[in-house]
Parts: sequence; C-alpha cells; structure tokens
Amino acid sequence: MYIPNDVWIYIKSFMFKTLEMKKFDIFIKDLDYKMNVINNIKFHNEPYEQMLYNSWSFSEKYKFLRNYLAPQ
Repeated sequence: MYIPNDVWIYIKSFMFKTLEMKKFDIFIKDLDYKMNVINNIKFHNEPYEQMLYNSWSFSEKYKFLRNYLAPQ
C-alpha cells in the first residue's frame, strides 16, 4: 500500500510523539479549557460583579479564578 509522503509525515506526528510533545498537548488542552472558562464566566443576577469582572485584565481574571477554584 502506498501512502503519500505528506500523509505519512502527518500520521507519524501522532504515532511517534515524544514525552515533551505529549506534555505540550496536555498543556494546550488545559490552557484552552482555562481560556474558555475565563472568557465565558457569567455572574447571573449580579450585573455589578459582571461589569467589574469584564473590566479586569486577563491576568486579574486568571488570579481570581485560581484563588476561587483552589481546593480549600
């Protein structure tokens, strides 16, 4: 069976991942999840808190969620 070279390179990139590549994939999935949560959080029935949260920078939002969601 003949597999074109560009397809084979694409297949190899998934079959033969190094440990660093696997860690990077996990990191990217985690980062995408956090970005989604940070950008889409809603304070229902609390318009003032929502306005304040929306005015914060990304780093402030991340600090807030990290402290709020931290295990007690």
